[in-house]
Amino acid sequence: MSPLAPSRADTLLMMITKENISSQGIFVSYASGCLTDHMPHGDGLICFSILDGLARRGHNVFALTPHSAIRNHSPRLHVRPLKHAIPADSLVGWEHLWRAGRWLKQLVRTERIDVTWRMHPYGEGCPGKPPTLGRPLVIGPLFRAWPENHQSKRPIQHRFGFGIGKYLRPFARRGWEQAMGSAGLILCATANHAREIQCAYPKAKVIVTPVMVDPPSQSEPRVRWTGQGRFRLLFVANLVRDKNPRLFCEVVAELRRRGADVSGTLIGDGSERAAIEEQIAASGLTEYISLLGQVSNVDVFGHLQASHLLVSASVGEPYGRGIAEAMAVGTPVVCHRSGGPAEFVTHQKDGLLVGEMTATAYASAILQVLHSATRWGSLAEGAIRTAADWKSDVVLATIEEAIFELLRKVRRR
Repeated sequence: MSPLAPSRADTLLMMITKENISSQGIFVSYASGCLTDHMPHGDGLICFSILDGLARRGHNVFALTPHSAIRNHSPRLHVRPLKHAIPADSLVGWEHLWRAGRWLKQLVRTERIDVTWRMHPYGEGCPGKPPTLGRPLVIGPLFRAWPENHQSKRPIQHRFGFGIGKYLRPFARRGWEQAMGSAGLILCATANHAREIQCAYPKAKVIVTPVMVDPPSQSEPRVRWTGQGRFRLLFVANLVRDKNPRLFCEVVAELRRRGADVSGTLIGDGSERAAIEEQIAASGLTEYISLLGQVSNVDVFGHLQASHLLVSASVGEPYGRGIAEAMAVGTPVVCHRSGGPAEFVTHQKDGLLVGEMTATAYASAILQVLHSATRWGSLAEGAIRTAADWKSDVVLATIEEAIFELLRKVRRR
């Protein structure tokens, strides 16, 4: 390909006519449980990056969210936090729909609203068709669900000793189906999931919108593995059971038992921290495993570039924002072969996929690159190539063009 050939983003932008470039009004009836640009809240970060990115491209975005934690955003992104008044948790979804409808009616009196949007939470968290007032509806981005036997599921402690959730659940599921059936555009994070959703809802246009990753410029070059020195492993996730941080520590211990000079760093905090500290001390790994606690997202990129491999130890991870960020800066990843990572990580091309959730399986996979600097370099370069299509200009242009196409279709009716 000629070095002057247009990128995918340039091609998409050239497809947009002058008529389309005009600002669109976007009403988001639900924009994540916590819309944020810096807190460790996966879907909150993902939703914010999309909405703020569209606002910076000239669109007026009005977003409703239960909680917001935003330090810097476009003046065109208008966020309204919503504190629920209904004490019953199982009715919160219905209350949110009602309040969103009320705000939308207020907005259309003074603002131009062209399209409505429903982000996360979805499924039973969206118990009815979002308010649209006749505008086309966008839903997503959708991710794979956690497995049914997800470890973090625990018995629900009802505030008053009993709950009505089990009675409302069938109605909530029916409401979500109505919402999906009403959508004109659905966003999915991975290609296989998008194909499944398209088959289930053929009336909607379904597109793939991977998680956007724009690594900040780094003053220090990334560390490369030369086959000499200590091999540095990194774990980036909340320290909770479903993320399996204790398995990460077992992997470090197993590698050292096999004679590999490795160290491990955990970034994040959570309910498992005390148990992890005890595990590290009991295993005699205090010198080789560090816990850094919560680290700002910008600083996480620095740790990724200073590490040789990112280890994800989740089963059925819906996507894995940290995995995408690692690949974007050329840090190879090793993940379990399940969930979202199994769809966007290609084994032996841009990362490593493990079939068993054991320290032995992970250690064996890691030793493949630890013993071969050439293989490490190949995976690092492959990760950067794969992540090129995850840059915000590419993803936002894809979403923007899909919205314009949806509006053109509606206006032709």
